[in-house]
Amino acid sequence: INFIGENTRTVNELRVTSNGFLECLDAVEEASGWREKFRELPLGRGVGVAGSCYISGTNYPIYPNEMPQSAVQMQIDRSGRVAVFSGASEIGQGCDSMVAYVAAEELGVPLEYVRVYRGDTDFTPVDLGAYSSRVTFMLGNACIDACRKLKAMIREAVAEEWGCKPGQVQLAGGRAFYVPDTERQIHVRKAFQLAEAMHGTLGATGSYNTPKDIHGDYRGGTIGASPAYSFTAHVAEVEVDPETGFVEVKKIWVAHDCGRALNPVLVEGQMEGSAYMGFGEALMEEQVFKDADHGRAGLHDAPSLLDYKMPTSLDTPELESLIVESDDPEGPYGAKERPARDRSTPRSRRSRTRSTTPWESAWTASPSTRPGCGGRSGRPAAAASPRPRRKKARTRPRAAGNRPFRPTEAAVARERGPHVAVAGR
Repeated sequence: INFIGENTRTVNELRVTSNGFLECLDAVEEASGWREKFRELPLGRGVGVAGSCYISGTNYPIYPNEMPQSAVQMQIDRSGRVAVFSGASEIGQGCDSMVAYVAAEELGVPLEYVRVYRGDTDFTPVDLGAYSSRVTFMLGNACIDACRKLKAMIREAVAEEWGCKPGQVQLAGGRAFYVPDTERQIHVRKAFQLAEAMHGTLGATGSYNTPKDIHGDYRGGTIGASPAYSFTAHVAEVEVDPETGFVEVKKIWVAHDCGRALNPVLVEGQMEGSAYMGFGEALMEEQVFKDADHGRAGLHDAPSLLDYKMPTSLDTPELESLIVESDDPEGPYGAKERPARDRSTPRSRRSRTRSTTPWESAWTASPSTRPGCGGRSGRPAAAASPRPRRKKARTRPRAAGNRPFRPTEAAVARERGPHVAVAGR
């Protein structure tokens, strides 16, 4: 699934609408200097690469019925304020910010006009929860659905006031504009009052359900299917002392295809957090449980986090995040797995010929020679032609004030003790 193109289907009929995996490989290859380092570093030091994909919410809901997977209720008052009621769970991923951005963008109001109310099931609609990286994708689409219903009522009322067609009214920057002549405009507060006079109390609901054609129709075909998939590639530069087994990760480069990044700072935070957890699992953390001989079978061997070693800021290597955008047609404003910020201008890319990287060499000669691979149909495939010209990766620069953290050697020497050593476990 990682190497197939956009708007294609896998052998088990999973629909892939966008795929920025090769762009992610390009980004980490260039940023890390892979070509200059691969098999050229001194003994005990090297670079490694890994890639993966993940879903943007699961197609199969946690309850077997046709209820929406995400929903919002929205209300507008005559002062110009917008209230969004959501049952989504904010666990630090930024979904409250995301839904406020979407409402402000769609209704053309300043962000400070939007209030988000969530988490109280007494007055919010049902949301299936914060799992499977689904909230931005599904809640964002539900919010857009509600906003566009409200926007249609507002444009209708303003159009009647101006004697024009609703399509000639646009909402942006806290004002309603007459498109043929933008000098003709009113404050959005006045536009809301006109709509309330025409329609009564202004409120709308929005919901989202996954499409029905994104998986195979065989038994189990819905499991693992998603309306969109995100992709990632990592490069790590690692030094290992062959005598002591001491492992030190010098730096990690992370590129992530998240569709369109609605909030780049939050996207970077999630990328760096995931790299941190992977680093800890690989080198420091281990789940060990007591056995029956100790009389407490099944209990964790470490009684507290004082004994269970997780990486600290002094153990964590320098991380560099590279956001790759692929603009998925199913997501809110093209977003996939991460909270994001909308940009109104289209994205342009330059084409170039992409040469084969070392880790792809086994995949470019002939599909029939790949282990367990005979092409999509299972038949032997002809030798692969040179890779076609394709779009160049577009990555965002790091946000100001959000630079990689690396402690000084003096600080490490002061603080590092045997309890945080990462020597071979």
